[in-house]
Amino acid sequence: MNHDTMVLLVSTWVDGEATDSESVTVLAHLEECPACRQVRDSAMKLREELRSWDEIRVSPGFSGRVMHAVQKYDKQSTKWLGIEPLARRTVWAIAVVVLLLFVLTSYRDNSTPGFSEQYFSGTNSDPTAAQVLLQQDAISKNDLLYAAMTK
Repeated sequence: MNHDTMVLLVSTWVDGEATDSESVTVLAHLEECPACRQVRDSAMKLREELRSWDEIRVSPGFSGRVMHAVQKYDKQSTKWLGIEPLARRTVWAIAVVVLLLFVLTSYRDNSTPGFSEQYFSGTNSDPTAAQVLLQQDAISKNDLLYAAMTK
């Protein structure tokens, strides 16, 4: 667990909202970490000071300003969240297309060799071209063109 998470857990523990297992974790961590002990002490002092106040007075319109700020924050955060699902769907679509292309090309019938493989392996279906190509030790451009034309 990182230190920032532990600081939040210490605050939760001070407020009395930690579960039993979280409390055990916090207490063990507080024995080892002087920074978290300081956070605990500060949170406890703040909590005690807030409890000692009888009444808190806020300026008129405070709640309206808070609500406006929250709504503004929500609009900004939802504006960016609209792009994320689109990007996720686009990546999935591309992945599916690539997978389909791979599957379709892997099932292609490769039992008949291509043009060049037929002539160089000696297994072709054109006897005229085979006679010309197999009777010579060296194959010239003209011979390859002739074989291609008779195919």
